[in-house]
Amino acid sequence: MDFVKRVLARREVVVAVVIITLFSSTVAAGMLKNIESPAVIAKHNSLVTKFNGGFSFLSEFTSGGNYSNYGWKLVRGADVPVISYSTTYFGEPSLALTAGTIITTNRNITGGFHNVSFQYAIRVTGGNGTFKITDSSGISVASITVGGRAVHVTTSPGVAPIVKSIPDSALLPGGWLLVSGNLYQNNTNVSLPWILQVFLGGTDSVYGEISTPLGDYYSGVDLSSNNGTVYFTDVIVSNDLIGVNQQGQNSMEGYGQGSGSLVSLLQPFDLIRADVLLNNWTSTLFGVFSIQINVMNYTGAINPTGIGFFQLGVDLDPNGLIAPWHVNGVNEVAVYFPEHVGPADFPGFYTPKGTILQLTIFYNTDAHSILFQIVDEEVNGAGKYWNATIPYSGPSFYAAYTQMEVSAVNVTQTSGFGFSGEVYNISYGQVLNCLTPFNSSYMVPYFINTPSSWNLGYYNQSISGYSQSA
Repeated sequence: MDFVKRVLARREVVVAVVIITLFSSTVAAGMLKNIESPAVIAKHNSLVTKFNGGFSFLSEFTSGGNYSNYGWKLVRGADVPVISYSTTYFGEPSLALTAGTIITTNRNITGGFHNVSFQYAIRVTGGNGTFKITDSSGISVASITVGGRAVHVTTSPGVAPIVKSIPDSALLPGGWLLVSGNLYQNNTNVSLPWILQVFLGGTDSVYGEISTPLGDYYSGVDLSSNNGTVYFTDVIVSNDLIGVNQQGQNSMEGYGQGSGSLVSLLQPFDLIRADVLLNNWTSTLFGVFSIQINVMNYTGAINPTGIGFFQLGVDLDPNGLIAPWHVNGVNEVAVYFPEHVGPADFPGFYTPKGTILQLTIFYNTDAHSILFQIVDEEVNGAGKYWNATIPYSGPSFYAAYTQMEVSAVNVTQTSGFGFSGEVYNISYGQVLNCLTPFNSSYMVPYFINTPSSWNLGYYNQSISGYSQSA
């Protein structure tokens, strides 16, 4: 797919470190020391071609009310769709449609883009339901029907449909299935101008691709039940790229925007923080499995080059060990904190399962520097605070996203890594005591080469976060 790019960067860097603690809006001054760090490992963010603005429609049914409060209109049906708080998708309420019911929306869906991404969760037991992309007159552009342990994908008459069984690995507890895909303009074959690509569960393999002659007429979406009661939730339609399958790319998933994949820019900010709960994890290799937060200045937000891209991450290593690192906005090379110069030299630091890590990136405009800080809530002494600074005098940040990643291994090897935890209290602003939580409309999910065993919980605005497992 020609709308995905990848950047590789490997070179030695100099690390500037300051021993400080972040208190409210004030950062204490500290002593700088420079350490040569020959051990650096490339970490790659979600890299997608630039969009000039964008759109995103989100329907999670988490704020009460009824289906119409989430942008839907009833087209047909004897029964009014009802939000269910008992049939949930990993705790997320769902919308129940009885047989013959059709609802539609075109809210926040803007035509004229060269690709449209979507995702939705559907409960596939006891019913037969359809997700349909429509034109402005309600005519079908493409449809995906789930039922009877099979998925039917159709576009226009004359185009052979795709009909396949649902892989066991894609089925989730409670009979749920997460479907995602991309409707995109194909620039490499003029005889197939638009393609619909569909994923079931993970994105490490493509369920199917089908020619979509009416792709450039997309305008809205229908949900329907053909028989039985069908449950939908977590419905997202956006020009922001959600699911990616690209050979050789690292496996990663998370929430947010940036690095060229944009719906909108944030107001400029200087600080981001998030809490990460590490319930437990397993890892077979050092230095390749990590949790991260990322921010970008204007250049980094709209371009996928790594310039203006700042990253703070923690490797989840074997034997309960962790290793903090950061990326400095010049390239995509991870620089380990000075107490841990790389997995080839030291095996990380122990932290108990169930610990909470506080991750902060702070642009101190007065000091012309960026602070990367990790606080381990379950550790006392030298291992509690991890601080590093780099010199910086550029613009503020305009975009952010979170990320779990397995890097530097083939996607077929991701079965050796496991994780259970949460990322929450994700917020941004100018000072620590006056931060704004990220709302659901900004936190668009993305999945790159993810196996079906990974599960990214829905973004819960009430906690400004989500659960995650692998």
